[in-house]
Amino acid sequence: MPQPFRATTRVLLLTPARFLPFPETDVLTDPAEIFKAVPGLYVFPEFISVAEEEELLRKVQEHLWIELSVRQVQHHGFAFDYDINKVASLTQPPLPPWSLPVLDRLYAHPSRPPGTPTYNQLTVNQYPAGTGIPPHTDTHSGFRDNVLIVSLAHPVVMEFRTLYDPRAVPAPPHRRDPAAADPFRTVNVLLDRRSAVVLHGEARFGWEHGIRARAADVVAGRLVERKMRTSLTFREVRLWEGDEEEAEVVVVVGGAKAGPAKRKPRCDCAFPWICDARLVGGALPDRLRPAGETVNRHGVARKM
Repeated sequence: MPQPFRATTRVLLLTPARFLPFPETDVLTDPAEIFKAVPGLYVFPEFISVAEEEELLRKVQEHLWIELSVRQVQHHGFAFDYDINKVASLTQPPLPPWSLPVLDRLYAHPSRPPGTPTYNQLTVNQYPAGTGIPPHTDTHSGFRDNVLIVSLAHPVVMEFRTLYDPRAVPAPPHRRDPAAADPFRTVNVLLDRRSAVVLHGEARFGWEHGIRARAADVVAGRLVERKMRTSLTFREVRLWEGDEEEAEVVVVVGGAKAGPAKRKPRCDCAFPWICDARLVGGALPDRLRPAGETVNRHGVARKM
């Protein structure tokens, strides 16, 4: 006999899935697998201790934040100008003392990448839960190799994807299928809290990296909810000396003049088809382009 319908006071709450879909590829967590999938991407789990993480999070709050559209940033050393996608000036205050032990840890690491960069620019990013950053490659003209990223407070999945040479013959393997909808090969990598990654060589100059905006990530079949995350990104600003025809500027390091230098968009990387220093006309952001002209994600101008 059918049971009569009974009213209930239970309420079903549904959360909109506006940040889906989750990554279609597995999220890599093993440093060796990551390096094989993205050559030049060095991952160091538990790079800093819990106590060091807490101290860094406390120290960054002692500085003023710059409000961007979806996140907050700080710049130490050279300041970065998001309007022109480059360093704003060649006046370089010293990096904050609390950041130097992080660099010493990398310099002493037995598995560090080749080369010893002189990091002179630090960007601190604070990402509210659910936010991200579009796919991009740090400008070749502005920064050298070995970009260091340290993740604090909470983990996140970062997406890396290849940038191919459209003139290559034959085409890269992931471009040989004309029916393929996605022109990029994508690798999803877990940036765990207290970990560090270094973008070296191909990973630095030949791959885009970004964070998709969504409420959670799926790692090893487990739903990981996004929360407020802070990252420290260390870079080495490119400086040149010589007799270029550009106007001379004076580099000021820690308040003392370090001598004349030149800024010139020069890069000798193996990826000229995506290099902002070697693209014809450079890679100006959209807001500085003439009306009716825009720039694709590789810095190539196109008409609207």
